[in-house]
Amino acid sequence: MTISKLTPARCERSEQVNLESSKSEAIHLLKEVRGNFCIKGLQLVKFIYTEHIRISMWYLKFKIKHSDCIYAPKLEQFKLSVFFYPLGNYKKGKFVFTSAVQKVSGKEASIKKYYNYLKKHKDIVKIEQYKSNFISTLVKHKEVKTTYESIYNSALIYPTPAFLDKEGFEIWEIACWDRKPLEDLIKIMSKSKTTIYFKILSFVKRKLHDVYLLKLLPRLSPKQKQAIELAYKNGYYDYPKKTDLDKLAKLMKVGKSTYQEHLKKAEGKLLPHIIE
Repeated sequence: MTISKLTPARCERSEQVNLESSKSEAIHLLKEVRGNFCIKGLQLVKFIYTEHIRISMWYLKFKIKHSDCIYAPKLEQFKLSVFFYPLGNYKKGKFVFTSAVQKVSGKEASIKKYYNYLKKHKDIVKIEQYKSNFISTLVKHKEVKTTYESIYNSALIYPTPAFLDKEGFEIWEIACWDRKPLEDLIKIMSKSKTTIYFKILSFVKRKLHDVYLLKLLPRLSPKQKQAIELAYKNGYYDYPKKTDLDKLAKLMKVGKSTYQEHLKKAEGKLLPHIIE
């Protein structure tokens, strides 16, 4: 097992955010996820969305590979990678139950095989798939209960989703107001019998620039959604633009002014949730 020393190495990120990228980000979110719940006209997005804020906290980034992971072996086999979004956990008897959403990247046929594997796994209590590459799961853990309790500690905050690569490694970024819970996590994860590889990539007190939060987005009308999806898919928000309003209006089979009205109304609903 490989374990690195604690180092105050700092991972810097670009803070450059402009209006066009914010638009594109909002539209990408709309494109990726279809609303399945509606609360008083708001679309509850089953995805994690980025808010640009600054919070000073203890930050830990580490890379790990462990033998009891139910995902890694099949991700390696099917050449897939996953962005992993923890949603919550609870204890019941001798088990820890964890909920998460995965965004899977790879060939569609391989994603299907991966989903079928998860659906048959004895530790998967509930599973749901939507838009082919989004999978939500409720999983029960027993043998290494302490390990899962430590990483799903309610004192911890997940500023970004975890990343599981095609070689079975996981990269986690975790934050906390206090240093000790992160030190405890390092101790437990590094000494676990199931840990094959563990390396600290960063452990430092820093300002977090991007924190992923569950986000409510306003519900768009069918025409507004169609207009903004056409704009996104056809490169209207790329730089340089790959299309213009005249071409997009023809694709939607409406006049230019009508198309522009639908697009502006969609942008007007989405952008306040990105900029504010």
